Amino acid sequence: MSNPFAVEAWEAEGDAYLRAGDHVVTVAEADGTTTSSGGYPQIELRLENDGGSIRDWIVITPATYGKIAQVIQAIGAELPDENQHISKDDHRIAQAYLDAQWVGKQVGIIAREEPGYNDPSKMWTKIKGYVSVDKIVPGATPPVSNAGDVQGGFGTNGNSDIPF
Repeated sequence: MSNPFAVEAWEAEGDAYLRAGDHVVTVAEADGTTTSSGGYPQIELRLENDGGSIRDWIVITPATYGKIAQVIQAIGAELPDENQHISKDDHRIAQAYLDAQWVGKQVGIIAREEPGYNDPSKMWTKIKGYVSVDKIVPGATPPVSNAGDVQGGFGTNGNSDIPF
């Protein structure tokens, strides 16, 4: 048996990852063909600007219809036609609609740091919401999370004078 790793190594590629903040981005990719780990249809987004890129996964369930409406309104897209662009069985949005109405459009994102789901000691940048581009203030500093300073002490927001 030959060594399976005796092949040409992949090149490291990719751009910078957008950090917490309010950003104007372009929808570079909107893949509506994927399915979440829970078996629901989802839209996988790759958003980018000159500072880097970030991904978001929007699972399509009744609980997230409002988030999808938020993206549609923030982009300024037309609503998908319920007879042509929305699957009757699982409400998956047609790829042709996403390509025509989302990809290439600019949108504002609100990205914040939050503790990782599986490891709260690690912080991850997550998209918390979508807004129209005119709502983004260039160079604005995102607010500090009130979830506690994970590295400075749990629940103290970094204030060591608090005795608990």
